[in-house]
Amino acid sequence: GCSPIRYLCQTRIKASKELLANTDYSITEVAQYAGFSSQSYFAQCFLKSCGLTASAYRKGCKKQAAL
Repeated sequence: GCSPIRYLCQTRIKASKELLANTDYSITEVAQYAGFSSQSYFAQCFLKSCGLTASAYRKGCKKQAAL
């Protein structure tokens, strides 16, 4: 029910969330491993999709893991 580009972006965001939550890769590395062409495009897509930055998402995951 969505465009191919949107589906691809959502799939890459899902992969990047896993990497952010479970690895210590830099944001640039996460963007690269998830298949984004640039960190800036990754940041734009992540913010639009999740409503927060990738680093804020990672901090939130670390806080939950500490509880």
